[in-house]
Amino acid sequence: MKKTALVLGVIGLGKLGLSFSLLAEHKGFKVLGSDISEDYISHLNHKTLKSDEPYVEQYLKDSKNFYPTTNNVDVIGMCKIIFTFVPTPSLPTGEYDHTHIEEVIETFESVYNLGIDVSGKTLVIGCTTNPGYVDTVTERLNIYGIDVVYNPEFIAQGDIINGLRYSDIVLIGSKSKEAIKNVKKIYRQLMDSYTPNFKVMSNTAAEITKISINCFLTTKISFANMIGEICHNTGISSEVETVLSAIGDDSRIGNKYLKYGFGFGGPCLPRDNRALGVHAEKVGLEVNLPLEVDKFNIEHHKYLVNKLVTENPNRDTNFIFESVTYKKGIDIITESQQLNLLLSLLDEGYTCTVVDNDNVRHIIEEDLKKLYNNKFNIVQTETINNGIKIEL
Repeated sequence: MKKTALVLGVIGLGKLGLSFSLLAEHKGFKVLGSDISEDYISHLNHKTLKSDEPYVEQYLKDSKNFYPTTNNVDVIGMCKIIFTFVPTPSLPTGEYDHTHIEEVIETFESVYNLGIDVSGKTLVIGCTTNPGYVDTVTERLNIYGIDVVYNPEFIAQGDIINGLRYSDIVLIGSKSKEAIKNVKKIYRQLMDSYTPNFKVMSNTAAEITKISINCFLTTKISFANMIGEICHNTGISSEVETVLSAIGDDSRIGNKYLKYGFGFGGPCLPRDNRALGVHAEKVGLEVNLPLEVDKFNIEHHKYLVNKLVTENPNRDTNFIFESVTYKKGIDIITESQQLNLLLSLLDEGYTCTVVDNDNVRHIIEEDLKKLYNNKFNIVQTETINNGIKIEL
């Protein structure tokens, strides 16, 4: 493979990294992507990977210029622009753990130490980071002539490729005008039927923007749940949707994310909310809305449990859950409020039945059967005649 044959490098081929890579290949780029799992890379190379993300299996099957590898050095050595989508999990403090990004940076330094010319390359960080972090990365890599761009994505699990193609904004933070120009050019090709709405700013401003958007969503979700609780306690439970719909019809507010439900969860919203709260504390804010929203999400869970227990005192009641993933239709249970509610009701002594697919069964069945025996059941189709369906 010639060095000039590859345009884009991607380090980290999880759901986001793989979706980005396959979309880029589909749109005419040649892509060299790396991940640490040899078995996973083998499935990609043999085009046998199964995915619940739309387009992924088909794009992989059709791809001719996507080259998966386990070798990060090859990606950095052979590509001029390298995107990284490695995990930045939350620390107990609420901040993000940059360990995997640090490993990518160290690989850049290793490539330089091998005598490979890295000047003129660009690292595009697509992960969520703590405000101020990307500036430190920029200082370290600029020494080697490497530009750095912060470009986090705004996507929804279960529809990542469409999220990339039709994103409301493309957020770019960088100190390099040339790198910004190159990243814009890439997105114009990725979103060829859709005009990108570029928002260009400093790295730190972009980092704050990223987590602030998700924090605003958690605030809106929590506000809707608070209104729902007020309606229930006022005796107008049947009109919760009517009230929220009227509020959302005000053009200043909008109906998106303004629904009464279980609370916010998943791999992004809770941790971004906490991260902004921690940063607000670090810079001296005494009234901290993000942390209060996080507390309300916990209290809303308690409210739902108490309401169901009060309305259903008979512990022989069987509660039926249509899904316990954080969002229906995907197989992710990270900080799922539906799963938390299920566990709380099982702890209260109720029987609970989940209607979900085999992937979810493999994730939760063994552990929950050990803990709750016959009080917990999971089926693929709803065949239960007796029970109360959990509907909010």
